[in-house]
Amino acid sequence: MRHLRVRTTAFLPAAALITVVTIAPIASPAVASGLDDTAFAALERHGLLASPEDMTEAALNRDTRAGLPSAAVDSADGLTIPTSEGTMSLVPVGAAQPREVDGKLLYTEKTHTIAATTTASGVANAMYAVLTGPESPSSYRYEVSVDDAPALLTQVNGAVLVRDPAGEIVNVVNPAWAVDAGGISLPTHYEIEGNEIIQVVDHRTATYPVVADPAGACDALSCTIFFNKSETRTASEGAAAAAGLLCGAMAFLNGIAGVVCGAYGAALTIVAIQARNQGDCLAFRASRYGLYTPYPFIYDDARCR
Repeated sequence: MRHLRVRTTAFLPAAALITVVTIAPIASPAVASGLDDTAFAALERHGLLASPEDMTEAALNRDTRAGLPSAAVDSADGLTIPTSEGTMSLVPVGAAQPREVDGKLLYTEKTHTIAATTTASGVANAMYAVLTGPESPSSYRYEVSVDDAPALLTQVNGAVLVRDPAGEIVNVVNPAWAVDAGGISLPTHYEIEGNEIIQVVDHRTATYPVVADPAGACDALSCTIFFNKSETRTASEGAAAAAGLLCGAMAFLNGIAGVVCGAYGAALTIVAIQARNQGDCLAFRASRYGLYTPYPFIYDDARCR
């Protein structure tokens, strides 16, 4: 079983995407149980249920910041992710009535399951669509709201900026990704209609089950940005290239977390080189307190493609 592996750095302080679903009747308990097992097994296979404890230990400690709200799952509100700017909610459109299983919120259909999850570290505040076969839909739609009002959505380089009705950025949905049972990345992208994000997944050549993930980048404590293998290679080529990637990523978070990104290019390059040499990927977590300095780490779950 593959688990998320995280390595931290000693020189920086501490510093998380969306899919059309057809209306279907609620599955019987026996059917639901089987699909639940399939969904959990797929998420575990790709390391998506593991909490990166090393990063959590070094990068943030929720116990020391009493009163900060955490992301949660709820049958009425779906996945809710609070930040100081407001609370973003994601709810699958037209999905079956959800059930809470082992702390996850499951929307179980005959052809797929959508699992809303959170972790203490905040890096898996996500809606995972698990496609079980070729009859699974090719698109999945989520309604996005901020403090119970329709969100304003804008795509920027594959990510989605989520704003409140007044136009203030509340959160960011990381770029779309999808992977099949063999670890092969599949073509996928987001489309926007009003306050709904649609993740389109081309799974015609896939080995099932397939996992696709819309995830919130930020929570009350930090924002997390994941770079893919190509971006990791770029960051490993030098401080200027790493700073360019970092500055571009931090631009998504303008109004949520700020940082003088150019100053951290050399630090990110060191971690990127290590990640590249291991065949893994670079990510960083920017704390929303103190100096907002980016905390780089290495990851190797399904998002590393």
